[in-house]
Amino acid sequence: MNTRNFPLLVATLSVSLLGCQKPPPPVPDPTYEYKTVSYEATATTEAGPSSLDINVADLNKLGDERWEVISVTPVTETRFHNFGKDEYVTGIRENVRTKSATVLLRRKK
Repeated sequence: MNTRNFPLLVATLSVSLLGCQKPPPPVPDPTYEYKTVSYEATATTEAGPSSLDINVADLNKLGDERWEVISVTPVTETRFHNFGKDEYVTGIRENVRTKSATVLLRRKK
């Protein structure tokens, strides 16, 4: 055997052996538990706009417990009910307002 090619042979074998290592076991997908929190809106008048106040302190506390917000779903309602009335609201107006919002949270089990 030619000794000049010996380092090349060692390097080739080392690279080959590195590729033969057993692959790590697969990591299982995480499992989650879910929770919903609802917030009700308050209206200034019967036909007026509504205000939705989400308590940030509550969300921070849930975050400290490792809950993460994954969606917020608003629920709307009709502001002007004109069914069968002569006083029909005319003009271009916004006819819905926020009634509530549901926050969906999850955390790893």
